[in-house]
Amino acid sequence: MKKALMVTAALTAIVVMSLATVAINYVRWNDQINECVYFYDKADGARGQCFVAESNCDSMNPYTNEQKDVDPVGCYSVPRSQQTNDCKSFVEGEKIILKYQGSDPDADIGPAGKLVYTFQEPFDQDGTWQTTQGDAGDYTTEVTVSDGQYNDTATVCFTVLPANHPPVLTVSDVTANEGDTVTLAPTCTDTDGDAVKISYSGDLTGPVFNPSYDDAGIYNVKVTCTDANGATDAKNVRVTVLDVNRPPVLSGLQDVTVQETETVRLAPTCTDPEGDGVKVTYSGKMNASTWTTGYDDSGVYTVKVTCADASGQQTSQDVKVTVIDKNRAPTITAMVTAG
Repeated sequence: MKKALMVTAALTAIVVMSLATVAINYVRWNDQINECVYFYDKADGARGQCFVAESNCDSMNPYTNEQKDVDPVGCYSVPRSQQTNDCKSFVEGEKIILKYQGSDPDADIGPAGKLVYTFQEPFDQDGTWQTTQGDAGDYTTEVTVSDGQYNDTATVCFTVLPANHPPVLTVSDVTANEGDTVTLAPTCTDTDGDAVKISYSGDLTGPVFNPSYDDAGIYNVKVTCTDANGATDAKNVRVTVLDVNRPPVLSGLQDVTVQETETVRLAPTCTDPEGDGVKVTYSGKMNASTWTTGYDDSGVYTVKVTCADASGQQTSQDVKVTVIDKNRAPTITAMVTAG
């Protein structure tokens, strides 16, 4: 009796048995599975069976136990109704391991003395394949077991799906002055054409920031781009807001009107937003905060009051000073002379 090897692979339940020609001693049509069953004697005395389609069913009388050699083309180790053609799916970049199991009904395992397995490309001699980008597609491969004389082959189908490529985010650090509008302008592209969403976290939660004059400093922002499949690309962005020295504030000045001989007094108030020291100066008709007018000083004058901080920022205001002519009492001088 010639023997039959069998091998199974993890990715499929379909195993084609290479029985060569065996002595079939019983053939029966199975109404439940609508398949023809071949029965034969194994080398160990047990009865073996395989399943064929109706078109390959032998026409011999199933009750005669007649010995007959047949060619078991399309003879399967499991009923066709129990076979599955479901192809497993993998993703580019994954390692695919083809798990297999073979058996030999004979204790001596044939001329080779052991079961030898061979694999089709792209699997290596250990039945593994490390997929990479560009390997996407549908595949069918075979695992073959041999004892040196007889073979059995398992067919495996599987699909390698394209890997989702993460999006690519581009964004730059930003430097701005207090009072300016800071705008982050990231760009995010996805080579798979997926929709993308940009989010912000850290010191800023959005792309626009309007720093006030008290917001000088460094702000750290994480910008994240996420595609529809959850893949991300993130960048840390530094936003530097430079301190702006604001000019001092000058107040308390009004135009002044006095009469001749009266004193003009200016009382400006000068403050600096940053708290710097300030200095007030006067130019024009006056070089100080007070001026005592005299007779003959009537007229209209302009005095420039300037407030400057320690950094040189300054604020100026013109003050109009009006000196009104004062009517003085007349004087007379009399002399007595001899006539």
